[in-house]
Amino acid sequence: QRSNTMEAGAPDGPHDFVCLEKSLHHASTGTVTYMKDLSEDEKGPLIERHSMPYGQSAVGSMHDAFVDAFLPMGFPGSVSRDYLNYQIWDTAQAFCSYISGTLANQAVLKGVGVGDAAATAVGATMTYLMRDVTGMIGRIVFAWARGSDLDNNAKRWRLIADILNDIALMLDLMAPWYPELFVLFVCMSSLTRAIVGVAGGATRAALTMHQARSNNMGDVSAKDGSQETLVNLTAVLVGMVLLPLINENVVYTWLLFLVATVCHIYCNYRAVTCLILEQFNYERLQIAVSHFVEYGTVPTPEEMAKLEPVLPFKKRFVSLTIGDRFGDTFFSATEFKLAQVATKFAPGSKNYLLAYKPDDFKRPTSLGVMCVLHEHAETTDVLRVHFHGMVVGHIFETANTGGERSGNLGVLFTHARELLGEKPHSGRGWGQVMKSSADYCENSFNNFTKVCEAAGWQMDRAQLSVGQYRCEWSELLEVVD
Repeated sequence: QRSNTMEAGAPDGPHDFVCLEKSLHHASTGTVTYMKDLSEDEKGPLIERHSMPYGQSAVGSMHDAFVDAFLPMGFPGSVSRDYLNYQIWDTAQAFCSYISGTLANQAVLKGVGVGDAAATAVGATMTYLMRDVTGMIGRIVFAWARGSDLDNNAKRWRLIADILNDIALMLDLMAPWYPELFVLFVCMSSLTRAIVGVAGGATRAALTMHQARSNNMGDVSAKDGSQETLVNLTAVLVGMVLLPLINENVVYTWLLFLVATVCHIYCNYRAVTCLILEQFNYERLQIAVSHFVEYGTVPTPEEMAKLEPVLPFKKRFVSLTIGDRFGDTFFSATEFKLAQVATKFAPGSKNYLLAYKPDDFKRPTSLGVMCVLHEHAETTDVLRVHFHGMVVGHIFETANTGGERSGNLGVLFTHARELLGEKPHSGRGWGQVMKSSADYCENSFNNFTKVCEAAGWQMDRAQLSVGQYRCEWSELLEVVD
């Protein structure tokens, strides 16, 4: 073979083959290869080949190296569409957090006796041991109490974790002011930081899974670590300049801390609100169900990112509990039979039973919807029962505020208003609501899933809290109306 590598310019004359080679990372640079068959002799074919790079420069090479070092391979096609926006705000919040942490660490070191001739190494060591023990216990207790909720509400816990981190840093900064309570302050700070560690680590894993779109979780996680290391290095250099300037001045220290904290919380809020998650959790599903009942459509994931509450400021009118104990759901045979009536009229609900429990039967201000799952219940049944329970909740909440409906939902509103007003103890009313709502859900659930899939939602997976209990019950022997 004969080959000829050219630095610039295409060779003269026609060619049999032209190939353009470029990287997924650097679409503006690459190599053009021209190939042409010349002749063939006893040694084989003679091929003329010309290869030349294009779009490369010294500045471009530095940019390419930076991209390779800090962004996942194949970016942007290998990550989610919200990756870049989220990482920009996440990087900014990490910088602010490191500045605040530098001030807090200085205060803790001063509190344990650095620079104090009367302080002992044993006393400082005991303080650190007590702080570490408190943090270890806190991590275990928090993971036991709230671990199952971290995946379902990754946005919320991500923001809460960073707010708690700021509280922990503030406690560290206040500790030297109260020497007699110094150990208490640092232990409280360690306890708060333990929650931050569990919640932040778990939600980071959940968000990495969301961002990785090419089976590249390891690469996305590694590059996130590189980005954080780079911003922390920058923050170290800034801190080395700022600390001598403030020189332990209390006013300047707290002013810098408050500015960094406000910026930290703002950047975190912008980071979590720019996330576009395509799977339903409770809040997103509740908004989608309400829109579907009202308008027959659901918000897209992009629209939902603007509608979804990051923090639970609004109290839920309906409390939905799925996978509860049978004995905690049904307190009489009549309630169980009424639930089975709904199953009889809605074959799609055969793997669950619902019960409605108003907090105040005379004038309910909130409604508890509890569900018993059959042992054969699947993911579709879990989504269906959430849809059913949220439809009931929407009906009662709107009826409680004086709303009006017609058509398929008109009967539901009529019976709901009777239960909320003149006939709160009407067994027949409860049965009618159960039957009507089950019939509506049976006719509408499949259409709801199609509308959601068309809007861009992933219906094969959902981030919904489900209890651990499953039951098996006998068939209805007597229908009670």
